Amino acid sequence: MLGRFRPGQALKLNDLANALGTSLQPVREAVHQLVSEKALEALPNRSARVPRADLARLDDLQRVRFAIEGLAAELAAVRVTPADIAALDAIVQAEVRELTTSGIEASVAQNLEFHFALYRLSGSATLPPIIESLWLQFGPHMRQAADAFYTADDRATDHHRAIIAALRQRDVTAVRAALERDIGRSFDIVRSLLDKAGKTKGTAPRV
Repeated sequence: MLGRFRPGQALKLNDLANALGTSLQPVREAVHQLVSEKALEALPNRSARVPRADLARLDDLQRVRFAIEGLAAELAAVRVTPADIAALDAIVQAEVRELTTSGIEASVAQNLEFHFALYRLSGSATLPPIIESLWLQFGPHMRQAADAFYTADDRATDHHRAIIAALRQRDVTAVRAALERDIGRSFDIVRSLLDKAGKTKGTAPRV
């Protein structure tokens, strides 16, 4: 979910078990679960692979994220309290601070914390696990997007700040719109990277 594993990266179960300091059986079970959630692809010889998304898959995933996460954000806007808003604002501040002190991966972790703190405010017990499954599928690409839009200032958090501003007004429509802009930016970046990779691959070598 943090993008620590890259699209197309192969993962050997033995290596994972050694890295986690555990036996092979729990790693095998975890990978099996992640395969069932489409976060990994099973490969022979005790290995798995992080899937590569194509444009059709990205379009489908974005539509579903808009629908499910948008609903969670709308429900949160109805239930949010001043204390909740202060907590979300503190996460955004930590997101910027982590970028300057610890780097992109720490900021990506704060980005995840912001979204799931927002979704927990929905009061739904059903939505967060569904959303987690969607993030598992997009996580490897999230790091690619973060590399492109995180900078040493707070522009990367502009949509999060817009979400907080809309929550203060209890403007359900504006909260959802800001969330969709935030989600959509990452997808647009990944599509652009796929498009560039396709054009590079299709370029004939000069003689």
